[in-house]
Amino acid sequence: MGTDLFLFMILGLGLYLISALAAKLIPAIDFWIDIVLWVGAAVYIFSHQTFMDGIVSIATMFYCYWTAMDLIVSKRAEIPSGDWQEIELARNKTRLLSDITLTAIVFAGAVIFFIYGPDPSPLKYVILFGIISGGGALVKRILNVFTVNVLYSASLEKLHISSRYETRTYPLSDLKDIQLESTADLLKLHPLLTMYSSRLDLTTSFQQVIKLSLPGETLFLTVKEPQKWKAIFRQNTESENNEDTVISVLPFYHRKNVKRLLGKLYFAASVKGVSAYALLVLVLYALHASPWIMAVAVMLYWILNMYLSDRVLRAAMDAKPCHHPHVQAAADRIFHKAGISHVRIYETESDDYNGMAVGMNVGRSMVILTSATLTLPLRVIEGILAHEAIHIKKRDVLSSQLLRFLYLGAVVGIILLFEQHIVHPEAHKIALWVFIMAIIILFQLYQSFCSQWMEVRADNLGGSLLEGGHKQMAEALRILAVRQDGDIQKQSA
Repeated sequence: MGTDLFLFMILGLGLYLISALAAKLIPAIDFWIDIVLWVGAAVYIFSHQTFMDGIVSIATMFYCYWTAMDLIVSKRAEIPSGDWQEIELARNKTRLLSDITLTAIVFAGAVIFFIYGPDPSPLKYVILFGIISGGGALVKRILNVFTVNVLYSASLEKLHISSRYETRTYPLSDLKDIQLESTADLLKLHPLLTMYSSRLDLTTSFQQVIKLSLPGETLFLTVKEPQKWKAIFRQNTESENNEDTVISVLPFYHRKNVKRLLGKLYFAASVKGVSAYALLVLVLYALHASPWIMAVAVMLYWILNMYLSDRVLRAAMDAKPCHHPHVQAAADRIFHKAGISHVRIYETESDDYNGMAVGMNVGRSMVILTSATLTLPLRVIEGILAHEAIHIKKRDVLSSQLLRFLYLGAVVGIILLFEQHIVHPEAHKIALWVFIMAIIILFQLYQSFCSQWMEVRADNLGGSLLEGGHKQMAEALRILAVRQDGDIQKQSA
């Protein structure tokens, strides 16, 4: 991969800076300046590069442009009027270095392939966009740590969080629960090592963490006087838990956390990212394996990941066996009626109302319910369990992966046919452009159709597994939607 691509990354950044400057100096015509810049860039690129190289260069510029906009545009808002007291945060560089270290470990395989892998390689372009995205997220995390401020108003009974990229004002009356943890749990908070995004990590040290459960979101802060602020906030919480206990959290490198750490890293490198696949291809390339052997090896590794998906996702979500007897009894009854067995019920800590069927076959499946879901009425939980039972019975998890794989395989096959039969792609620029756009649009429509069809089928057939039938399923979906909408409205407010 030549240095030209890095020049186009810089060019994408430069175009955004010019656009931002124009928006400040001459806002009346900044849109037209954007148009002229992009048209000029496109004309220059396609006049100096082949069609396919031009597409990649334009895509790289766009990706850098939007990443730059996401990083440069500040979301810090003015402090609301009122009497506010600043809550001092405990700050330590070690906390930030730990985030950087874990990110580097996750991306290590991809970066090694990017440097030493075969050139040209489509995988390098995927890795490049991943590095840009991951690098942007890491920069946002770093700037959030250095700019975050927390304010409290006793008269307004509100908490105000302000940083470069996050500005929230929380009515303390919305607090559901408050807890103290002995230190920041990186394996739970690092975005690359988990699935749910309802956690707002604003921890700035490895001191005690104050954990605030709010509608649809959990906030993590490291304040200097956690016990004092817990007592103040607890006066406004609806939770009946008034214990002063501190939840013990082991460091991510502790020997008792090794299995959990390895499971999360495997998830990050094999499911959420491509580092593991990149290393596999690089090793085979070093051994001078043929492209067919590489393709077969990648496919076998993908099948292995599908086989291990239940264990991997359980580790990623920190799921633990459900210890609610009434929920387990309802699950046993519903799964028996559905004709499926050996399905385990797990729960994971999250403020999202959600359930998930995990596992590629009926013999090794599980249903993971969030802690928020377990606070719903039992009849609603039964509706969710019935919905997930149909996903398991119909093997929807496996089917969705196979359908996606078959679609991508068909696309690759068409591309290979094009390479063999179209000797001069420059003579078919318009047709190739239309084809690429059609692939992108059809892929989204294809995924959306398959996903929606499976969801509607699970709702429809799941009703037959409930004592209250489809009426109970409809009521469960209504209550679930009302709870979700209520949390979204509170977050928006």
